[in-house]
Amino acid sequence: MRQTLTGYRAGDPRAGEGFRQHARQYTELLRQHIDKENNVLFVMAESRLPRGKQQELGRAFEKLEKERIGEGKHEEFHALLNRLQKEYLR
Repeated sequence: MRQTLTGYRAGDPRAGEGFRQHARQYTELLRQHIDKENNVLFVMAESRLPRGKQQELGRAFEKLEKERIGEGKHEEFHALLNRLQKEYLR
């Protein structure tokens, strides 16, 4: 994607289509990755971790998000995603 973007900025009219193709491929890779997390890895972890440990991990993730990412950022990312979907996935 970086190479095609460089070409696009340099005025290569074919680079835009190349970028779109690479972006679609990357999107598909991310979708497959997320699907595997949601439907395999998280299910496996949930079935093997005791409920108390799951709750402890949930609290730790919330603390990490608050301290490192910033309070409210999760919601901001979701709002950004929704705006981008409306703009580019009509």
